[in-house]
Amino acid sequence: MGLLFTAVSQIISICLISFASLGIFNLNINLKAIEEQEVQSRVDKAATLINDSSKTIYTFLGPIATAVTAFYFSGLGNSSKTNDENSENEKNE
Repeated sequence: MGLLFTAVSQIISICLISFASLGIFNLNINLKAIEEQEVQSRVDKAATLINDSSKTIYTFLGPIATAVTAFYFSGLGNSSKTNDENSENEKNE
């Protein structure tokens, strides 16, 4: 269940980052046809939106990275214990 939550959270983060990147790309295309003062206001607005989005994304990425790391090392530890038990059983037979 924890792995599923982690995967879904990562997918959502990737979607948010992609959406922000697409907005920047579209902004660059549209800036060519706009007057300079309006360009400055749009750039300021985009920078503010990206800054706010990055704060939200990094708030979620820290715990997600911690959870994934803990899950990985927990699984690695369990796998090591199982391999050790199997080796001992083979030696005893």
